[in-house]
Amino acid sequence: MRRRYIKFRLKMRYAWRGIKYVWKTQKSFRWQIIIGIIANLILWNSTVLILTALILSLEVLNTAIERLCDFVHPKLNNAIGLIKDISAGSVLVSCIIAVIYGFILLIQKVLIYI
Repeated sequence: MRRRYIKFRLKMRYAWRGIKYVWKTQKSFRWQIIIGIIANLILWNSTVLILTALILSLEVLNTAIERLCDFVHPKLNNAIGLIKDISAGSVLVSCIIAVIYGFILLIQKVLIYI
């Protein structure tokens, strides 16, 4: 039992190390956390919370893909650039969906008071 606990603690330490790396190196990740907190405070909706978690998870995954691409092929390469663009595009798509959903919720809240 103790051995499982130690393995779990190591896994958590590695995961936090990755999150700290993304926090330190990715300005967009920091902005997305701030915007996510504000959106959740204003709209307080479980879907907004899930969308925030999705965006942050995709940003972490995007960073991992970019670092892997840089490791595999450090020089400029069109194929690697396209892979990075597609990865960043997944974050953008989720952000656009979250913004649209947020505006819909905000409009509903405003219309209730009119």
